[in-house]
Amino acid sequence: MDEDFGEVTAGVISHNVTTFGYVYHERDQPGNLHAETVMPLLKKNEEELKKQGLSIYHVIQRFKVIASNRDHIKRGERFRLPDSTVLDPENTMYISPTKRGRKVCVMGDTRSARRLSSLIRGSDLLVHEATIGPIAQDLQSRGSGLSGRDSDSISFIEEAVRRQLEKGVHVKGHSTAVEAARFARELDVKTLVLNHISNRYDYIDEVHYREASDAIRDVAVVGAHVRMDG
Repeated sequence: MDEDFGEVTAGVISHNVTTFGYVYHERDQPGNLHAETVMPLLKKNEEELKKQGLSIYHVIQRFKVIASNRDHIKRGERFRLPDSTVLDPENTMYISPTKRGRKVCVMGDTRSARRLSSLIRGSDLLVHEATIGPIAQDLQSRGSGLSGRDSDSISFIEEAVRRQLEKGVHVKGHSTAVEAARFARELDVKTLVLNHISNRYDYIDEVHYREASDAIRDVAVVGAHVRMDG
């Protein structure tokens, strides 16, 4: 990928067949040039710059390149004007701070993406599958035999059903909405997008969102339904 756009890292994640997760890290963007400070300096040096084959435009572009690349800054690169004025990319008098590039992670089918935890941590957006989402809906549909039982018994049965449901997903190499949300929260992900939803569920936006939002605030649900036997 063109380094101007950033970089993509891929890694294997857990599934019944080989699948990958992808992490896109956008290149840091240079801050905004403070024209009211810089332009008078450039105008003052314009004639000498022309003698060096440089225009004001080229100086500005070069300065932005230095300011947007940490390697340049670490090497101590600065732009020195003909009158010895030094344009320092770390001096906020000349340019606002560099804008951190966003990080977007897209996971394929997976039981767990923990192998990529170090890459995913702190992401601005994580796309994660949620083949089985509304555990609560499944519990309710299977709860017809719970009437008349005491609360401790009901809690025990509900937990047993929950484990059974999740086990079925895991055998197929998939995740639940709750698991994806907890994983995102653990890694300080800002926004979670759930996809790869089973076609057994109606109103997927509502039920998946409700369960996942108990663990992480910023959640969206997108994507087509998938067959449960796939």
